[in-house]
Amino acid sequence: MMIGFGMGWLWLVVIGLVVWFVADAARRPTDATPTVDPLARLEERYARGEIDTEEFVARRRELERSSR
Repeated sequence: MMIGFGMGWLWLVVIGLVVWFVADAARRPTDATPTVDPLARLEERYARGEIDTEEFVARRRELERSSR
């Protein structure tokens, strides 16, 4: 009789793991890369001083041209 009792617990564990994996997968975002506005990123780089005004203006124009 002990074998049947042990098998019941095994099925509960297996079902619990399946439910846990499905719930965990449902909580994860479908897209691994976050969407960041390219213009906002460019403005941040300019504000930090990573790029100069000339490069900022040129890249902003390119972004505006490609978004049309």
